[in-house]
Amino acid sequence: MIKTSVVGTEAVQRLLAGKSTQLADALRRKIDVVNIMLQSKIQGKLNNQLLRSHSGHLIQSVHYTPATVSGGIIKGGVQAGGGVAPYARFLEEGTQPHAIRPKSPSGVLSFDVGGKQVFAKYVNHPGTRAYRFMIGTFEENQLLIHREMQKAVDEVAQSK
Repeated sequence: MIKTSVVGTEAVQRLLAGKSTQLADALRRKIDVVNIMLQSKIQGKLNNQLLRSHSGHLIQSVHYTPATVSGGIIKGGVQAGGGVAPYARFLEEGTQPHAIRPKSPSGVLSFDVGGKQVFAKYVNHPGTRAYRFMIGTFEENQLLIHREMQKAVDEVAQSK
């Protein structure tokens, strides 16, 4: 989440006086533009730059949420996971080493190793490193995001 407040000299505050609706709408539109750009960059990272996709489900799950204005708060964002890619969080944040057990206590796990089907009561997963494809993209683009929000404020401040 990005939190923003307008600070500055009295002259800046006078320029924006009476333009709160116009400012909120300009920022909402700019947030949508930035989020579409972030969505594209995240999908690019997931398209063999960071992870080798097997199904494409994770890339397809990345989507922006159009910004809305309510009570002086502008909300919008980019999300990944859920539906066909419930594992997105594990790839974003990583996991600790852990045991994987069958869903049923009397069941067994089944998987392929070198083309042979193998059965086991449990396996010890070594954990997954955090790929940070979401937060990393946001952090890499903070300066651009700030500039784009500033442009929206400047355009409203300079309008008549």
